[in-house]
Amino acid sequence: MSTAARISAVLAGAIVLLAGPTLAAAQYWYYEWSCTGRCAPGELVRKGREGPFPTEEACNWARDNDGRATEFVSEGNLGGLSSCFEIKPSGSGGGGVVVGEGAPPPNKVRMVALELGVLVGPAWAATGEDGMTRRGTGTIGLELDSHSGRDLGGGAIQLGLHATSLDAPLLGGERRTLMTVPFSVGIVLSPRLAGGRDWTVRGDLGASLGGLWLASCSGCAGAVFSETLIFGYTLKAGADIYTSRNGGFSVDVIFPRWRAGAAGPGNLLLESPTWMLRLSMLVKPPPEP
Repeated sequence: MSTAARISAVLAGAIVLLAGPTLAAAQYWYYEWSCTGRCAPGELVRKGREGPFPTEEACNWARDNDGRATEFVSEGNLGGLSSCFEIKPSGSGGGGVVVGEGAPPPNKVRMVALELGVLVGPAWAATGEDGMTRRGTGTIGLELDSHSGRDLGGGAIQLGLHATSLDAPLLGGERRTLMTVPFSVGIVLSPRLAGGRDWTVRGDLGASLGGLWLASCSGCAGAVFSETLIFGYTLKAGADIYTSRNGGFSVDVIFPRWRAGAAGPGNLLLESPTWMLRLSMLVKPPPEP
């Protein structure tokens, strides 16, 4: 059993209790743990409670980073961690507590993580009236990916700036640079895969819908370049590696699906790369007090 994880949770609770009368009337948040098997030698079951935490967000953060979650489901053990729950003073003057059974307080939208990264991959494909598809040298860009909700998953917003090279007879003998600005909203799942006292690895799976603005293509001929705004979707799969409580880095494979124009006389069909690789700096805002 991870002693460090328990000590950190107990210390957090002690800080709350010592904070004085300001917190004495506030709600407190806890989570419970239990395990049977090799994790409870000589006992039928070993269980306990961690907390109090001043907010549900702080409780969820401590729970998600409790290393015992992995140990309790390992071979020879059976157990786990409960969801965070609220206990607040009864207000009867008797000093007791009651577990809140009513409607939970409205959840605030919490920023879980920010990813700012460099993206590289193949160039966009251009198909002309002759039916031949050609690609330029590649695509490079910057992208901001923000996650909100809970550590396990929630909503996502992406905004980027990409530059890709185009190659087609309609564009003349030179490769041209096309600038695009993708923006989309979607969902993300980030289950915990592994971790320790000072590090965590989470999956990073997502799907988004949105638009792409064809920002500029100097000297590019074809009706496709007057469309300006096109729509599509993006999938991603990767891992978030937290090297500390507040950040680390992220590696993702992006699967965009964007199409514009048509392969006809005086025009081009433009298609996005089928994959791109993104390496990001990962920042995790601290839980709100």
